[in-house]
Amino acid sequence: MKKNDDNIIKKMWKTERGRAIIKLSIYLIFIILVIIFVNIASSMNKIIKDTKIVEDAAPTIQEMKDNLLKNNYKYTYTITKDAKKTVYSGEKLKKEEVGTKENEIETIKYYVNDVAYYQLKMGEKIEINNLYDGFNINMMDSEFILNLIKDKSTLINQNKKLKEYSYEFTYEDKNIEISLLASKDVIKEINILYDNIEYNLKYSNIGKITELDI
Repeated sequence: MKKNDDNIIKKMWKTERGRAIIKLSIYLIFIILVIIFVNIASSMNKIIKDTKIVEDAAPTIQEMKDNLLKNNYKYTYTITKDAKKTVYSGEKLKKEEVGTKENEIETIKYYVNDVAYYQLKMGEKIEINNLYDGFNINMMDSEFILNLIKDKSTLINQNKKLKEYSYEFTYEDKNIEISLLASKDVIKEINILYDNIEYNLKYSNIGKITELDI
């Protein structure tokens, strides 16, 4: 079949009309290829441009940290030590917070400001000093944690709908592992393993707390 096609082309090339048809066909094929190339290039540029817009619009990890450092959110901190759990759940607004502490021994409601810790009982504030006994309070302080990893290298993994930022280094001569889980524009969770204690810190309603229910 190919040989017959070659013969037809040779016969056409021998005539002026045939040569014109062949040249026109080659020209049309060239034009079609150019149009296809231009369309592909245009589509690729649009994809790149749209992707760049999405990337530019997405908040950086630093912006997400800044949002959390406004200290305006609901939280649930689950601390696991020697297989025993203690849960602190509440709301934080600037330098004040109110919440509930629960473990196998007690359940209390508490209030914290930049001066002292209080237990809320029968409408009264009773100052206490054992609210965080046995735990490192810095590991529940979002500002301290984010400053701690500020200049540390991170390993980024996509975990389903969450992006995970992982850190491993030495703090006060002990190994520490920290991971931040972020969704869209907010940090949802911070997990810490330090001194054989696990700190699971979950955040919600970031930027939406206007007053505390004390």
